[in-house]
Amino acid sequence: MAGDSHRRAATAREEIAWLAAAAVAARACGAPLARIIDCRGRTTRATGKVLTARRAAVYLASVGANVSRRALERATGLNRQTLIHHLRTVEDDRELKAELDVLMDELTGQLQAALATVAGEAMAASERRRVAA
Repeated sequence: MAGDSHRRAATAREEIAWLAAAAVAARACGAPLARIIDCRGRTTRATGKVLTARRAAVYLASVGANVSRRALERATGLNRQTLIHHLRTVEDDRELKAELDVLMDELTGQLQAALATVAGEAMAASERRRVAA
């Protein structure tokens, strides 16, 4: 049973990391967050700002929050091949465009700060609950 709770906690952490990465990327690209996170069952491909933000979000979650590809598949609804393509596209673009490299470093910092805030708030809530019990 302890394994189940650890697995649920890991899944929740990965989902939170994906949503936070999507929010950071949406804000940076000026794309609607709902279109970035809504990947399941879509019959049309994302284009323009949505595609750019989704690629950035996948990259940020993978690199900035250490979310595995398998966990990203579950969280995003994207298949493995699409995830790998998104990661490679961002990596290739970072090598070619110095300004994108700087921007992705900044966005990674924003993501990590957001996740640290969420973790701190969760720990404080857990402590309050423990003390109240």
